[in-house]
Amino acid sequence: MVLSRDDVWVFGEPVFPGSGLGSWHFDGHTWTHAASGRGLQGGSGLSASNVWAFGGASVARWNGHSWSRTSVAGLLPPGNKGLNNPAVTAIYAQSASSVWAVGNGNAQDDGGPLVVLHYNGQHWAKAAGGIVSGYSVPGQVAPDAHGGLWIPLLGGSGAPSRLAHYSAGHLTVAHLPVVNPKISVLAVAGIRGSGQALAAGFTHAFNNPGGRVVAVILRYQS
Repeated sequence: MVLSRDDVWVFGEPVFPGSGLGSWHFDGHTWTHAASGRGLQGGSGLSASNVWAFGGASVARWNGHSWSRTSVAGLLPPGNKGLNNPAVTAIYAQSASSVWAVGNGNAQDDGGPLVVLHYNGQHWAKAAGGIVSGYSVPGQVAPDAHGGLWIPLLGGSGAPSRLAHYSAGHLTVAHLPVVNPKISVLAVAGIRGSGQALAAGFTHAFNNPGGRVVAVILRYQS
């Protein structure tokens, strides 16, 4: 995440115990590991003293000196005796009084259900829920230029992905211009000030993401 040439954050989950990953900050000269950011997996920032990140069932906020965490476990889909692992999967800081987060129940085999959470400057609340299957792509959520969000979802067991759309308290599945072969969307980004968005992924054989793979870029124009 790049805020400026001398304010860059990277996040990652430890591959090996004690590897020290979590959150690292670049000040234009050196990289510094923020110990309080251990386990954070992605983020979105507004300024040097207002950065948001996610990890597990919590969201975290950087105040310019350290990370503080807030559990949103009670807003995520409930756990089911080890058959799923509810977690926050993406975050988008829109303004100081409007931060969005995506949560997924991560149900075994099929993923989901999906929830959208919102922070109004004082507390977190559930803004929408639905779309009962699909795995969130970590860190992937983008504004649609109309107050909504684009959220890519990967299908379980080789099924095609879907592009979820949040708007005015509702989650829907967007129509994609590729039907056969199937498509998996891996990344999405809004183009600031344009009303457009780009999504990147690949087409593939039905129920076989490794077969007949062709890279693809989709464009949305509002």
